[in-house]
Amino acid sequence: MRGSVVVAMVAVMVLMVTGQHSVLASPPCDGRSCPEIYQPVCGTDGKTYDNDCYFSIAKCKNRRLRKLHQGACGQQQKDCPGICTADYRPVCGSDGKTYGNLCALEAEKRCVNPKLTFVSNGECPSNCPGICTLEYAPVCGSDGKTYGNLCALEAEKRCNNPQLTLVSKGECPKQQLECPRFCPAVFAPVCGSDGKTYSNSCVLGVEAACNNKPNLYQVSDGPCGSGPAKTSKW
Repeated sequence: MRGSVVVAMVAVMVLMVTGQHSVLASPPCDGRSCPEIYQPVCGTDGKTYDNDCYFSIAKCKNRRLRKLHQGACGQQQKDCPGICTADYRPVCGSDGKTYGNLCALEAEKRCVNPKLTFVSNGECPSNCPGICTLEYAPVCGSDGKTYGNLCALEAEKRCNNPQLTLVSKGECPKQQLECPRFCPAVFAPVCGSDGKTYSNSCVLGVEAACNNKPNLYQVSDGPCGSGPAKTSKW
């Protein structure tokens, strides 16, 4: 009987020593010491922890806790990630990116970029808008328009008119008047702004339009020097 009691007491002492060793090996969560270094991490509970050590203490208390990302939790991370359908109705954001639908754009704004705004329905133009200097080095495009510089022409091509090409450096020539092919054989002389008499207004028009003389116009009816001048163009 006495032997059984001794065995039981020894067993109890072993259990007590083992338990004390276990407690010493695994101190309570709040008993840990962490360095006062601010290297914030964000947990899945939406809280910011000063560093990984403080996060590990919180994780010790909550085994389901996970690290969401390095850095402080931003207000924009609330309710992220969002859930959006796969319905493709593209919209263009102010960051120049195309989003699959409005929900996807709003999720990006809420979770990542709070300054993001909706620009338009449909995909964003590729690489638009372009950024060009204000240097005036005009070039002429195949659409007959003068662009401030080559960059401006290339931006127009990339964003709006893929068929646009460079025609020449410098401003485009002023649009020429339509060149008439035939004039009536009628003698009704008129005086041109170049001081020359033309057999009729049509002949003067041919000279102006077909020879690229946009400043030539009819000054008066009749031969030059024979009548009152008029200032209207033919």
